[in-house]
Amino acid sequence: MPIGTLHITGNPKADTLLDTDGTALLIGVLLDQHILEHGVPKR
Repeated sequence: MPIGTLHITGNPKADTLLDTDGTALLIGVLLDQHILEHGVPKR
């Protein structure tokens, strides 16, 4: 396993995207924090 490889989603394609695209990683972290703080919006 190369140094810096992320294995956080359980989905190899998603992990590769987060590992190679800093914007995707940032958006993912922000969404994760929002959901943890406010919960999933109800429709």
